[in-house]
Parts: sequence; C-alpha cells; structure tokens
Amino acid sequence: MSDMDTVTLARRYWRDAALIGQSHYKAAERALWRHRSLGVPAVLLSATVGTTIFATAQDSPDMPWRIIAGAVSLLAAALAALQTFLRYEETAEVHRSAGAGYGALRRDIDLFLTRYSDRSPLPTGAYEELARVGRRFSELAKDTPPIPGRSYKKALHEMKDATRTAPGTSLGDQLGA
Repeated sequence: MSDMDTVTLARRYWRDAALIGQSHYKAAERALWRHRSLGVPAVLLSATVGTTIFATAQDSPDMPWRIIAGAVSLLAAALAALQTFLRYEETAEVHRSAGAGYGALRRDIDLFLTRYSDRSPLPTGAYEELARVGRRFSELAKDTPPIPGRSYKKALHEMKDATRTAPGTSLGDQLGA
C-alpha cells in the first residue's frame, strides 16, 4: 500500500468512526427520550390515581369516577410495564458507550494523522499501526448494537452541516470541506 493510500485510508477510518460514533449518540438520545416518554406519564398517572383514591377513601365516589380511576391505574401500570419490557434506558447506555468507543478510536486516528499525514515516505510501522486501528474498528463494530436508520441519517445530516459551517475544523478537514 502506498503512503498516500495509507493516509487516505486513515482519513476514511476517521470519517467512519466520527459518523458511527455520532450515530450511536443519536440512538442513545432517542432511546432515553422514549424511556422518559413512558416513565414520566406512568409516574404522574400513578401519583394521580393514588392521591385520588386516598382523598376519596372516606367518600363513596360515583361509579364513573371509579371506572376512570381504574382505567387510569391500568394505563399507568401498562406504561410502567412497557418501560421495563422495552429497556430503553439500557439501550441508551449501550449506544452511549458505543459512541464513546468510536470517539476514542477517532482520537487515536487523529493522532495517527497528526504524526503521518505530512510525512513521505511513511516510517516503518505506520501501516501496521493503522492495521491495528482497523482491527479495533472491527472489534467495536462486532461488539456494538446496530444503529437505527433514523439515528444514522440524523448524524450524517449533522456532519454534512458541520462541514459547511465550520471549515478549518478537524471535522471539515477530514470530510473534505
């Protein structure tokens, strides 16, 4: 592999690590939003039903109020059960951790590019160093969950915006802005 091909491959690894890492962060944000979207209403509904039942314990509420309280109680239980079953909070943490892993990989590639992008010929060992980065990339890909399409598209869109709005940054430089 030529020196130019090695540096080009490193830049491609950098771009892919940045995009995949950002995609995982987007997936984490979405999963956490879903977790809260189920959890907050479940807590509020449970508190409302509990307070209502406590407040009317001495009175004998009319049948429609008992039916409403029962329905709201069932809804709160269903939301809590869904929240537990779907495990969005755990999913968010797994994606956040994956994003951090790709961020660390990207920083290692930054160091590689800082060391070698302006050197020709490349010193002995540069290609082997990049090959190790490639193996780490493969291990990360194997050990992380799939990225939802919507999260990937959002991250890609944001990265394209970043290259238009911030030329001269490492992101803009790496993506060819």
